[in-house]
Amino acid sequence: MEYKVTRQGRLPACRLSEIMLREVWAVFHAEEGLKWEAVVGTGGDLLGKHWQRSQQTVTDWDELVSLLRSLPRVDSLTITFEALEKGALAIAFKNYPPVGGSIVAAGHEAAWVEARMAAVMAVVTRYCEPFTTRLYSRLGFSVIQTAIPLTAAFIVVVLAAGLVIPREIRQSEYLWWITAATVVATLRLAYTVSDRLIMAALKRYPYIRWTEKTD
Repeated sequence: MEYKVTRQGRLPACRLSEIMLREVWAVFHAEEGLKWEAVVGTGGDLLGKHWQRSQQTVTDWDELVSLLRSLPRVDSLTITFEALEKGALAIAFKNYPPVGGSIVAAGHEAAWVEARMAAVMAVVTRYCEPFTTRLYSRLGFSVIQTAIPLTAAFIVVVLAAGLVIPREIRQSEYLWWITAATVVATLRLAYTVSDRLIMAALKRYPYIRWTEKTD
């Protein structure tokens, strides 16, 4: 079905709980002809390098809560609501690169779309984690993924080259070969450091995490 009005936005990192999900459900529960579906990522690929990821589709609210509660880590979560003759709204979170959350709403009337979108965003915001949200912003994640790894790798490789390679060789006609090898080694080491930093960040600060706490 095609809708006339579409809105979209970014969702902050947040704490999932039964109470939080019930509040999201309350936004739509009175809608006539409501249909909904949740897709939960149950895999463990922190770096997001696998094309095929294990997922489970859920259409029962109690089952969704039970599944999220049982997982050691929520890989991803997408919940889609569709109200008959009015519109649809989807929220999606990813706990692997590119890490983040998004919301998309569409409908026949702008008032319905904007009201439902604002209500859901208000719920998520009440349970948000500001530091984690900033950590996975474009600037924050680029520091983890690129700036720190490259800087650390450059320092290590340059120091190692200075200690291992004699000065006479470094000042000889082999300088260009040494430079090329240093660049390759720096990039390779930076790649490894980047992966480890991302994994450490995702384990310590997941974008979404299940918790029974509501404060």
